[in-house]
Amino acid sequence: MSRRSDQRRDAVFALYQRDVTGRTLDELLEGAKPFTKELASGVDERREDLDKEISARARGWDLERIAPL
Repeated sequence: MSRRSDQRRDAVFALYQRDVTGRTLDELLEGAKPFTKELASGVDERREDLDKEISARARGWDLERIAPL
């Protein structure tokens, strides 16, 4: 049984790997726990809104300059 904190880490790792490698999120989440898939999919679906929120709060930084992780 995997802890939720481990599943959160796995979701972040899958999203990062997708951005870095270009592999699909479905491929990267193959065999993942349901909570991991739910988190990663939720972030992916809301990415535009999340990027806007980060940009609005990142004073003096462009979103492109912020490390993906």
